[in-house]
Amino acid sequence: MPPTGNPCGTLPAPPGAFEISVISKESITMSAETVRRVRHASRRTAESDRKNAAAALQRALDRRDNGGATDR
Repeated sequence: MPPTGNPCGTLPAPPGAFEISVISKESITMSAETVRRVRHASRRTAESDRKNAAAALQRALDRRDNGGATDR
C-alpha cells in the first residue's frame, strides 16, 4: 500500500506564515524621550570632534612656533 499524506510527518505551514509586510520608515514613530537622547548623543560627538580638532590645531601651531619641537 503506498503512503498517504505527507511522508515526513511534518505539518504544513499555517496560512499567512510566509507573508511579508513592508513598513515605511515614515510610519515608525519614536517617543520624544528617544529623540531627545539621540540629539544629545550626536551633540556630544560633535562637541568631542570640535575639541579634538581644536587641540590638533593648537599642537600644529605649537610645533610651528617651536621649530618642530614637541615640548610637553
